[in-house]
Formats: sequence, C-alpha cells, structure tokens
Amino acid sequence: MKLFFKYAFIALFLIIGISTIRLYIFGNSLPNFQYKNINNKIVHGTSLPKKKTLFFFFTTNCGSCEIGAQEICNFGKQNPNVNLVFITENQNIEEVKKFIKNNKIYEVTKNIFIDYNRNFREDFGLGISISIPTILYYDENGKYLKEIKDFDELSLI
Repeated sequence: MKLFFKYAFIALFLIIGISTIRLYIFGNSLPNFQYKNINNKIVHGTSLPKKKTLFFFFTTNCGSCEIGAQEICNFGKQNPNVNLVFITENQNIEEVKKFIKNNKIYEVTKNIFIDYNRNFREDFGLGISISIPTILYYDENGKYLKEIKDFDELSLI
C-alpha cells in the first residue's frame, strides 16, 4: 500500500510539474490559436489587432460568467483601446447567440469564438484545471501579463 501512495505521489508531482513548465514556456506569449467565430469561419490568434487584449473564457450556463460578461462589457465601453475576445467551448450556437444578446456583447466586440476542439487550456498553457470564467490579459505585443481573478482588477489596466 505504501508503494502505491509513493507512485501516486510521484505521478501527481510530475503532472503538476509538467503543467507548471508548460505554463511558464507556452503561457508567456499569445498563442497562435485557431477557433471558429459564430459564423463558422476560422480565426487565428495572429489575426487579432496588435493592442492590449482581454480573453474571457466562459460557459453559457454559468452565473459568474453572466456577471463577468457584463463587467467585461462595461470595461470595454470605457476602454475601447483594449481588444476583447470571448471564447467558449459551447457548440450550441443558439445558446451562444442568446448569451451574446442577453449580455450585449456585440456592443463592445465581434470577437466571439467557439473552441470546438476544447483546446483553450492547452493553447493558453493553463494546465489541467481552470476556473470559469477565466480572464487573461495580454499587452499590445502579445506578452502575457496576468490572469484577472477579481473584476476590480480591471480598473488597473
């Protein structure tokens, strides 16, 4: 039994270590992701304008995501110089469109992407577990600056 726990601990340590290394190596600059917009057209990370960017990863059935989307939209109205990108793994386009309409997202951005292959965590080097919603902030050169954990942090951008 002790041997089992020893190997389980080693495996857990390796998984956490690899995730941390991936975040350090791949999470420092904007990845060249490939998702689809809600019109089913492929978009790439390189197609985004070269300016400060907030990525908002959400689900359509999440109360915190509703609040977060409203906070991000209010921020976007006050900061038109910041590019806003909304990303979801929800493949039900009607649910996504309803979320967009209810939260008036089109008032601040047309960058709403569907991650059909569920690669967001890997693309952005976030490891095996993330919170929903996730807000990532990149500078105008595509350098990762921070993960926004509290909506009050938006005022510091």
